[in-house]
Amino acid sequence: MNIGKNTTVGELAARLPGAVRLFEKLGIDYCCGGRVSLEEVCREKNLAVDQVIASLETIREVQQTVPNNRDWANTSLTELSRHIVQTHHSYVRKEVPRITGLLDKICEVHGQNRPEFLKVREHWSALAEELVQHMHKEEMVLFPFIERLESWSQGSAGKPFAPFGSVRNPIGMMVHEHDSAGKLIDQIKGLLTDRTGCNTCLEFFRSVDEFERDLHQHIHLENNILFPGAEKLESLVAQE
Repeated sequence: MNIGKNTTVGELAARLPGAVRLFEKLGIDYCCGGRVSLEEVCREKNLAVDQVIASLETIREVQQTVPNNRDWANTSLTELSRHIVQTHHSYVRKEVPRITGLLDKICEVHGQNRPEFLKVREHWSALAEELVQHMHKEEMVLFPFIERLESWSQGSAGKPFAPFGSVRNPIGMMVHEHDSAGKLIDQIKGLLTDRTGCNTCLEFFRSVDEFERDLHQHIHLENNILFPGAEKLESLVAQE
């Protein structure tokens, strides 16, 4: 792929998996903000775009020699959607109650002296509830339809019934919910400027950082690979 100033961050993350680590390091939003060009995001972050491009070129050279990341852009949509459920959805379901327990304990012990944790709990509760509902809709409606759509395109199944019209409609809703989740995690991280505290606090900070990284990867796979792939597949099948 060509790496240029007008290449979107999402395309780079999708087609050059190693770029994700660089984006995380530079604080570049490659999931919800994936539609932004490299030049634009570097201008916003006060980064030298030529230096970032040089770093991306190095990453590409290394990956061509020693590929160390799964190329999800060239994987079937069915396999990708199942990976998202088994890896990222499972992670969320496992970590949400654990992190909630840590936060409840912190609020009980330190809430009076550290009121920011009480506000964090409000945002965390909203994020947890939103993600649970979001994943349920994907697993029960959108992902099964994408799988049937792919099977139809391969001639192994009949045309799937789409009660929502075009697949773009539920995808639009999911992307909107991704944006909302991204804003909530940003608000949570924005409140956690004081990283001192007891061992429970330190474990909470570490867990939130890890949860954020997983959420970024989770949203990236859907926004930048799975959803565009489903939309493209639907348009191709419709032409037949």
